[in-house]
Amino acid sequence: MPWGHTALRGAAGLPVKRPDRRADVLNFGQAAFLRGDIAQVSLGFDENGYSVLEVAFEPEAAKRLEAETIRLLNTDVTIALGLVQLASPRVVEPVPEGKLVLSGGLGFDEVRAIAGQIICTMRLTSAQFDPANLAGSLPCKPKKK
Repeated sequence: MPWGHTALRGAAGLPVKRPDRRADVLNFGQAAFLRGDIAQVSLGFDENGYSVLEVAFEPEAAKRLEAETIRLLNTDVTIALGLVQLASPRVVEPVPEGKLVLSGGLGFDEVRAIAGQIICTMRLTSAQFDPANLAGSLPCKPKKK
């Protein structure tokens, strides 16, 4: 494997922090987000018709997300629940509005499965996700508000 492989390096000169090991914590790079940090999880499609997963964050969490996306710009980042990796997308632009969009050729079932893992593992309430696209496919019964 070449030394320059992005999955094996961190951003130069930045301290490396281990991810939060608790299963109900969404790790994005070195930022950790709890259930109360998530405003909305939804599915959609981009302009090319590919499935996308959108995770909107509450205002304070959105600031942390923006800082982390600026720090990790043009690098691959691990998105995980505790130590369980969900995806390793490339950060192509900062996220100033607090809405993380995971896209790039993922199938609808794959995106829906990732959303289900987030919803069920973090025990999100029904107010925190789009029930029209997700409720019938979840492997758990979400809490009501």
